Amino acid sequence: MTFPTATTAQEAYFTILAYARQVKQATASQIALAQAGTCSGADILNYLTLLASANASMQQAAAVTGVAAYAQSASGSTSNIVTDYQSMATAISNVVTWVQGNFPNSGGTPAYLLVVSFNADGTQAARVFSAPTLSGYVTQLQALAATIN
Repeated sequence: MTFPTATTAQEAYFTILAYARQVKQATASQIALAQAGTCSGADILNYLTLLASANASMQQAAAVTGVAAYAQSASGSTSNIVTDYQSMATAISNVVTWVQGNFPNSGGTPAYLLVVSFNADGTQAARVFSAPTLSGYVTQLQALAATIN
């Protein structure tokens, strides 16, 4: 007999829950930073890294057999868990697409992101974006936040 290592539907559901909560919290922080005009390029790139990692893990967990049925019974929900999850995944993709299309860059292929500048003394200064510059970003973030209860 071998030791079982396959992910169960219960484990997959709790993985999705944990990542969804993390995404929700990080998204709320991004909204606050962007609306205050204190969001730096580094903040946005770190957030995108979190989204990519969380999304990949949630996709893997969502593919586990029986996770949708388990999620529905465990949550006591009558909503369609698969549809709810897909709405969140689509909103994550929309945030990433907006940033890719709007983040200041060098142009050309490949495009290099304009994230930091050098001060006269050689230190680096993170690029900070104004609230009006990030209004479209906030719209995408709010749409993502609305998909996570």
